[in-house]
Amino acid sequence: MLTGILAAVAGMAMPTAREIQAAQPVVADAMKTTMAAVNAKTKTPAEAAEISVKFVESAESEAAKYLLLRGAALLYARGGEYDRAVETVETLRETVADVPLETVAEILSAAVAGVAEEKAPRLHAEYRKVRRVTDARKAATELQAQLRKKPTDSVLRGRYAEALALSGDWPGALDQYARLDAKYARLAAFERTGEAMEGADALA
Repeated sequence: MLTGILAAVAGMAMPTAREIQAAQPVVADAMKTTMAAVNAKTKTPAEAAEISVKFVESAESEAAKYLLLRGAALLYARGGEYDRAVETVETLRETVADVPLETVAEILSAAVAGVAEEKAPRLHAEYRKVRRVTDARKAATELQAQLRKKPTDSVLRGRYAEALALSGDWPGALDQYARLDAKYARLAAFERTGEAMEGADALA
């Protein structure tokens, strides 16, 4: 069902903080009756999540669509539908362009809070995966700043290269490794020309 809304929201882009703030009362009003039913235990959180997803198709702003999908993911998690929560976050990432990975980490953190790993292994795994990348990006930024002050520090450069690799920036990581060891220089050159696989023997 979630994939069925992809066409309807294909033009979405990550809304600004101001747009999200402006959309919050609209979404709260749309979900008011549903959330009251959840609080009264006449609807389950998962049922509320389904309603939230359905509202995406008729939402008038990109910010409202973002909030509805985010809310649906958290409602699925609240209702114990942990795999559906992960799928909804994936849908959010596929349909809303340029969602910062840090924002995804925040959503997953809220979804996984207080949930034992044995109950939600996929949710925990996705959260750990995203956190590894966001932590690596943060570390890379900090190490880059340190390298500006100590450009000849090979230990710092090695840590910077590792952080770039963990964040998924392979070309950047290879360039940094190439500065440390000549055997990586050829592989970095192949990477820049799109022939990295053929240049793998440069490490031998």
